[in-house]
Amino acid sequence: MRQAIAEHRRRLHNLYRELPADDSHPDAERTADILLMLRDGLAVGLDLDDPARVRATVQETLSRVLGQGGATSERGATAGQG
Repeated sequence: MRQAIAEHRRRLHNLYRELPADDSHPDAERTADILLMLRDGLAVGLDLDDPARVRATVQETLSRVLGQGGATSERGATAGQG
């Protein structure tokens, strides 16, 4: 079972590493690590926290990690979207 989980996580990590690499991200490997940790946290956060707050936090986090900027309001909505 642990081997299957490890293989699944390797595949996800590889996918996440390729996402920012397409945009010439300066550290795609580290970004893949961060995205995998974010995914792990989502698995827990969606069960324990307010879904709207989780959604806003995820949007802001992805924007920051992937380097797409975007100022956020206190509610977590990207400026101009909410």
